[in-house]
Amino acid sequence: MSITITLTSEDTTIELPYEVAILSETVKGLLEDKIDLENPDDVTDEDKLVPLSAEKVSGALLTKIGEFCTHYHEEAMTPIEFNGKKKFDEIVTQQWYHNFISEFSGTDIIPLIKAADYLHLPPLLHLSILKMSSTILGKTEHDMREFFNIAHP
Repeated sequence: MSITITLTSEDTTIELPYEVAILSETVKGLLEDKIDLENPDDVTDEDKLVPLSAEKVSGALLTKIGEFCTHYHEEAMTPIEFNGKKKFDEIVTQQWYHNFISEFSGTDIIPLIKAADYLHLPPLLHLSILKMSSTILGKTEHDMREFFNIAHP
């Protein structure tokens, strides 16, 4: 019997199979004491509900993170190995992951990095940091200040 976990943030609710939801170490930790896989019939709806900090994971991001976890469970991402010489397109060769992270541009990637860190999702964190790194690579100090909205001292 498969258990469905309900994740909520802001006004967004998603449902994921237990095996997918626990890709997040944070979610796994929150569920450890509540769910006994040996006795799935004893699991209540309240046990399967995981409210997440809206400050850390917006509703819109929760949906995207659910998509990422679902796909990752079906097709794991090749581990990211960055040596500084390869370009983003040469490192992220799996089309789905390339398309997924390409939906985030500019500073839109920062909330994703924060959410991946909060949820302890290393594959998503590595992918989003790689995207950020490739975005700022080669920028001048002026461009970096503009990108991150940092005033000149």
